[in-house]
Amino acid sequence: RRRAAAAPAAAPAAAHAGLHATAGRVLRMFFGAELEAVTDGFAEEMCIGGGGFGRVYKAVGLVAGSDVCYAVKRLDQDSMQGLPEVLQEVQVHGGCRHPNVLPLFGFSVDGVVRLGAGGWVCLVTVLMRGGCLEDRMYPLAEGATRRLELVGAGARPAALVWAVRLRVGAEVAAGLEYLHTPDAAAHKPAILHRDLKPANVLLDADLHARLGDAGLARAKVGGQSLQTSMHLVGTPGFLDPNYQNTGRFDESCDGYALGVTLLMLLTGRRAWEGQETLIDFCTERNADMLADPHCHWPSEAAEGVLEVARGLVATPRRNRISVADARRRLEALAPPPPDQGGAVERECVICLAAARTTRFGECGHSQLCAGECLATFFAHGPKPCPQCRRQVRREALLQGAHIAQEPTFVQARRR
Repeated sequence: RRRAAAAPAAAPAAAHAGLHATAGRVLRMFFGAELEAVTDGFAEEMCIGGGGFGRVYKAVGLVAGSDVCYAVKRLDQDSMQGLPEVLQEVQVHGGCRHPNVLPLFGFSVDGVVRLGAGGWVCLVTVLMRGGCLEDRMYPLAEGATRRLELVGAGARPAALVWAVRLRVGAEVAAGLEYLHTPDAAAHKPAILHRDLKPANVLLDADLHARLGDAGLARAKVGGQSLQTSMHLVGTPGFLDPNYQNTGRFDESCDGYALGVTLLMLLTGRRAWEGQETLIDFCTERNADMLADPHCHWPSEAAEGVLEVARGLVATPRRNRISVADARRRLEALAPPPPDQGGAVERECVICLAAARTTRFGECGHSQLCAGECLATFFAHGPKPCPQCRRQVRREALLQGAHIAQEPTFVQARRR
């Protein structure tokens, strides 16, 4: 399954007119000048983040007739990453379809042969209005307040309560599990993220998590561990000690980073404070001692999250639990989601572009568009609803354009 990149059109408005009808299948190719125009010339006041790739800017007015905002990640001339990392993000975010993996909307490759002044190698995604998980956890950190206000989360967004933190942890695990699982029908290999951390977890307006920043991701070949040089990649505090010692990266290394992230969600502390790692800090303390008091963690939930996190970072590695096991345990701990009756029209949870025009008959939730996202979701039979995790079947699906105008949740039909 391949996705074509639409060529730049002479009339941009016309080119964008039918975009949502094909969302999830076509990556939009932009001229760099288009992206420069909608970011105020890549202005500092439009910058919402940055990293090894370059900086990320808020884009306003990119699609004619739409008020949807986008994020434009631009490769810096002196970036620590380069074109291989750009192509890796195109492959992961452009080729993967999952509610917890950020989808790619488009890209530009101006100046791809020789980067320099006037070169625009950019990736474009839908703007995540909840901000990144790190900023939401530490809103008083330098620049966090400005970034959260710019993306639309507000200057003083609500704190992440324990139930939201637990759900986010489960969704991060679900996104990782999807990346790690090969899919022969979709020609998708097993993918290792290699840079999981709260700064690379993005939240939508409803505080659902998406894995982003896949520039360091790599596909596994032949089911073997990924052998790297001793030039390690990733972020200190999230690196599996075994990877640091051997240079070999596999799924359990992503699981280790997930374990550290869960400890951060539980405690409110950073992965590394002073001379002590968070894992060392948590070694001899129980859940009630570790739980962030501002989040009002119930003892049972805190103990469950701590047990899962310790299972992911256990030494030796043969004692670790899998990411899939972690996801199942976290979902079992999470409280049921709130009733969303009366919600306004929302976009498909996979492509984040087309309207939700299908409804699951078993639980009454509307989550997906009727395009490729629906086919991808049910590719291998029944699946759990992304909203309530109840098992749903394609045979019980309700479809129609009218569903986009209905609440996200309606009472499920009696069977």
